[in-house]
Amino acid sequence: MEILVVLALITSAFFAWSMGHHYAGAVVGPAVGSGAITIKKGLFVAGALVLIGSLVSPVVKTYVQLTNLRPAGHYSALLSAAATTTLATYAKIPTSTIQLYTASLIGAALAVGAAVNLQLLAVLVTAWVAAPLTAYALAPLVSKLTPSNTKLLLRISMFLSALVLGLNDVSNAATSLVGVGIDFITAKGLAGFFMSIGLLTWGRRLVETIGGELGISAPDHI
Repeated sequence: MEILVVLALITSAFFAWSMGHHYAGAVVGPAVGSGAITIKKGLFVAGALVLIGSLVSPVVKTYVQLTNLRPAGHYSALLSAAATTTLATYAKIPTSTIQLYTASLIGAALAVGAAVNLQLLAVLVTAWVAAPLTAYALAPLVSKLTPSNTKLLLRISMFLSALVLGLNDVSNAATSLVGVGIDFITAKGLAGFFMSIGLLTWGRRLVETIGGELGISAPDHI
């Protein structure tokens, strides 16, 4: 097996795993903390939905178009983002892996004089700004729900968030696999698999952190 393929597999698997365990907090934490679902069941269901979302994701090509980095540049960006994400999980500090990866790609591009697609970057930044504004608009409506309806909404939100995590974030880890000739389905499947493994192996750390912020102990039985 060629060295570039090996490097792509290692860096992609590492980053996919780190995304899985880090985003477990945001995806599963609120539902667990509210008592809407147990921590074990939440991680298992989320892991399955992440894999399903990854397999049908249409966005793998996005980050290929952000820069014209050579493969080595992509690997350095993946390692940087994965290491930072893993450290953030260890420190129990929730962050955005997409933004870390984007910044890592731009940093690698600037270091070697590669071009950055500013138009695509502007689209990504717009999406990041729109998300909290949408949450701000929805919060007054959600706050009027009864406790039973809130728990149901949190379960549905967890399911959709896990699915979207696979649909959207798989592109971060799968891009380098496609770049070395691995077909899209296999690349998405591998990245989604390691994201699911990240959820199941170390996702509890941030789930307990974010769930605990709600002031409700998370049940550990299924």
